[in-house]
Amino acid sequence: MQIIGFSGSNYKEPPKTQAQKPNLPPPPQDKDKPSAGRIIGGAILGNIAGNITAQLPASIITPICMGKLTEISKNLTKDEAAATKSALDKAFLDSRLKEKGVEIVKASSKNADKIKEIIANEYTSGVGKFYPKSYKNMLIQAQTAQVVNGQNAFCTLKSNKIILPENNQLILGAFHELGHGINKNFGKMGKILQKSRAAALLTVPITLIALFKNKKEEGEEPKNFFDKTADFVKKHAGKLAFATFLPSLIEEGLATYRGNKLASKVLNPELLSKVKATNRFGFASYAAVAISMSIGTYIAKTVRDKFVHPELSKTDKNS
Repeated sequence: MQIIGFSGSNYKEPPKTQAQKPNLPPPPQDKDKPSAGRIIGGAILGNIAGNITAQLPASIITPICMGKLTEISKNLTKDEAAATKSALDKAFLDSRLKEKGVEIVKASSKNADKIKEIIANEYTSGVGKFYPKSYKNMLIQAQTAQVVNGQNAFCTLKSNKIILPENNQLILGAFHELGHGINKNFGKMGKILQKSRAAALLTVPITLIALFKNKKEEGEEPKNFFDKTADFVKKHAGKLAFATFLPSLIEEGLATYRGNKLASKVLNPELLSKVKATNRFGFASYAAVAISMSIGTYIAKTVRDKFVHPELSKTDKNS
């Protein structure tokens, strides 16, 4: 008996076959990363849009506020101006600032060089000493011109002086400057807030991160702690930019509170209301800058991302 297929001439060797490869899915393809040119272009467009947004509101609101508070002092009658000046002198003594070495200096074109020297001295320590020389000189010149021309008043931290325009153009705002003096010379909180005002400079690195950090794709995880931090800064850039101004806003508000408190003890109700109105306009000018910078940073980031990542351009609701 034969076994068919396995004996004699009927046997055929089975054909050799290659081992079949497992049916695996194709490897994931990385999405194209934006080119360096696109990133730089997006950063430039975002920076332009952010600067326009940041400067436009402040350039309108700040001059209006400064004009209003100057107008209030200018419209004082001679008797009101004299009464305010006398009350200011009394408030200065009552504040005990003189005991701390604080001096009130009246600025005019006659002592402009002295005023410039006082202001320049403020830039020899703290963050100011790291400013580029040309930028520092520009600030010193501008601030000197402002106070000499009756457009501003200062409380200097290093030299412990209150600089007021000699023409009494901002005399109602002088009580606010006394408040700054109290912040600096009495208690730790005021000193901490004044030194923390430099935090506003952090808007620069915050904006740079917002402009140059690539937006994460859906499901993409941070590489390390620094990458995670940069993602957080980029996501919340607008809010963080505003937060950098909080020490300035709080210190300004505290100076206003303390200035108003001094004024309430030496002025009649009508003049006191004018001091408070002056200080409200002054605070509004600072708030306008903070809000404008916050919005500008957010707009800079949004415009940049729409240009660099058109496929990921959905606005983050948490930004």
